[in-house]
Amino acid sequence: MIRIFYFLYVPCLFASLNSGTVSLVNDSPFPLVAEVQSQGGIFLAQEMVQPGQQRNLITSNASTEFKTPNGSYNTPMTPYTVIWKCADGGYYSMCTDVSPGALVRANYCPGVRSCHPKGKEDQPPHPKSRSRRG
Repeated sequence: MIRIFYFLYVPCLFASLNSGTVSLVNDSPFPLVAEVQSQGGIFLAQEMVQPGQQRNLITSNASTEFKTPNGSYNTPMTPYTVIWKCADGGYYSMCTDVSPGALVRANYCPGVRSCHPKGKEDQPPHPKSRSRRG
């Protein structure tokens, strides 16, 4: 009887624990900020993810006391939208229709998939070297 309980109950427990998790993988060469939004465009979470790093964001499926843009509390939370942004705030990529428990890679999402290296546009151009002839 106990074996049947563990066989049936334990997988359901793990499935429910993973239901609000989104796994984020930065498979780009740039540090990126991942922003997770609900289906209605409500900000849920934000996380800085370094190149080659994986982070797990846990979003609570419990009811919350926040107002939605249209004034209704019946706005669906899923599927999520994950927006990947460059460190300077520029757009990198975006995945829509992300299910709870999904793995989201920055380079698998549609977008420009490029960031400007920090400080490149702020530096003056290198002066041309002049050769001296004696």
